[in-house]
Amino acid sequence: MDSESKTVCTYEDAGDIQHRVSNRQKRRRENELHEFMDEVRTMIASFISEQNSQLSTLQQTITEIKAQNAGIQTSMEFLSAKYDNLLEELEILKNEQKMKRGRLLVNIIKERNKENPVTAKEKESATSLNIEAQEENKENSPTNNSMLSKPCHSRQIDNDLVISTSEESFIDDSDTDPSYVRQKKKNLRPKVVPESSFSSSSDSSIPHTSVSSSSSDSEIETTAITETVTQTRRQDISNEERNDQSNEEAKKGKKRLRRESEWKANKCKFLRNSEFNISFFMPKKDLCDLCEGFKNAKEEEKLKIRENYEQHLIEKKIARDHKERDKNRNDAVITAVYDLQAVMQVPKGQISLFFYKSRINCFNFTISDLKAKDVICYFWDETEGKRGAVEIGSCVLKYVDTLLEKHPDKDIDIIFYSDNCCGQQKNTFLLSVYAYVVATKRVKSITHKFLIRGHSQNEGDNVHSVIEKQIKRHIRSGPIYTPQQYCTLIRTAKKSGSPYQVEEMTFVKFYDTKILQEEWGTNFTLDEDRNQVKWHDIKILRVEKDNPGAFFYKTSFADDDYKKVSVRKRRTGQIIFTGLRQAYTQKIPLPETKIRDLTDLIRKHAIPQSYVDSYFKNVMGNI
Repeated sequence: MDSESKTVCTYEDAGDIQHRVSNRQKRRRENELHEFMDEVRTMIASFISEQNSQLSTLQQTITEIKAQNAGIQTSMEFLSAKYDNLLEELEILKNEQKMKRGRLLVNIIKERNKENPVTAKEKESATSLNIEAQEENKENSPTNNSMLSKPCHSRQIDNDLVISTSEESFIDDSDTDPSYVRQKKKNLRPKVVPESSFSSSSDSSIPHTSVSSSSSDSEIETTAITETVTQTRRQDISNEERNDQSNEEAKKGKKRLRRESEWKANKCKFLRNSEFNISFFMPKKDLCDLCEGFKNAKEEEKLKIRENYEQHLIEKKIARDHKERDKNRNDAVITAVYDLQAVMQVPKGQISLFFYKSRINCFNFTISDLKAKDVICYFWDETEGKRGAVEIGSCVLKYVDTLLEKHPDKDIDIIFYSDNCCGQQKNTFLLSVYAYVVATKRVKSITHKFLIRGHSQNEGDNVHSVIEKQIKRHIRSGPIYTPQQYCTLIRTAKKSGSPYQVEEMTFVKFYDTKILQEEWGTNFTLDEDRNQVKWHDIKILRVEKDNPGAFFYKTSFADDDYKKVSVRKRRTGQIIFTGLRQAYTQKIPLPETKIRDLTDLIRKHAIPQSYVDSYFKNVMGNI
């Protein structure tokens, strides 16, 4: 009995516990739901308040914009009215200027007519004849005064005898007004007064009385006066014609001698100060990164880099001064600048298929003598050589041999200028080439000066520009298929002076400059003061015959003394160069991708078969 009651109680307690648990869970869920609803309400309220604030801000902004628009509209109306007033004032000023100019021209013409001796002589002659005729007619026949007054009337004489010069003007406004365009002069023949004009009775403005037809004496006198005036006029015209050409030439020559340089100066000044369309040409590419960075930097950043920027500009100026001074040295010093032109490709033309295929690269290395104005171009394609220190050094060796042939009886000093490309000229391999030249040839020293980065414009750029223009002109008429066509275009690019010399380089003409560097020495990083040699900062390199085991350098054009670097230890024996060795034993094969693209061009007949047989089969092998 007790066990059954205990069991019943246990069941009842369990049910009660379960009921309490379910109620507790229910309340917890309700609480969570209420909390979630409260959070949602809070979020909605905050969102609504945020939207309201944004809406009010937008409304305020719109109101401000409307006010600004109203102000702008008012300003535009004011400016429009001001502009109209200015146009009216400008028109008034133009009219006044035209009137002043017209009055000035009239006064000048009057002054010129007063100073013209021919016109003065004509007037004096006509006036004297008029007075004599009137006095003679008064004595002989008083009734014929009207006949004499007409041909000798002052207005008639002025109109008939004075040469009309209103169409011609010797006033030259080209010096004061560069926009003035001189009108072409009209060659007007002088007018000769016909005899009939003196006896004409059509002029109603001159009063005259009737004359008897029987007055033979008066008619004879009138005819004599007319013939005298006409004869005088013809004589003056003949004298004027004799002196006309010489006077014109004298005026023309005098004007040229007096006005030519003055006109040019005034013209340039007018354009520079009024048109604002003349300025120095600024290159569109290859701009200096330091100068552009300083120009685009903020004021705080400019303060940090200003010192480097100013030093950069000083170095640029000194480098250019060095080049101008070296250009004017004596004959024993050769100053030259060299540079590698941008890559040229074959085939090259206006066929669209060419632009999507790999083609053969061609290289043009130019060396320009700044004093003699001679240019030598060393040309090769990528099957003959690359474009590194080996190729550049080999071309420099060829150029030195050419200089020694031009100066067979004396030792020379050479100064080279170039840009700062480390892979081509600012390296130990090219420096070893200079040491080899100084040690084995009639060269006392070689100095290499590197122009400042970003400001390395030189005479070689002009050579490259002339060549590129010649190539563009040729491409208009047809494509370029072989490197030999480039060589022909380079030889004919220069239209005046001595043409550019072209030497075609093959793989047998390139020498291994790396062996020269190994034979010369091993130390290229520490100078005699145990300072690290920073090749990136070097501005000048120099090797001398008197110091075969060392080279000298400067890190600034403003430095007075060179720093010395010994490439060998002092205990090492004498430097002996064993000679030059070929860098390549055969042509350099083309990459597979390039051969595939060229084969595709040949298959599509983009390259004529004649060029395929003469060139492409040799560089591509069996195709």
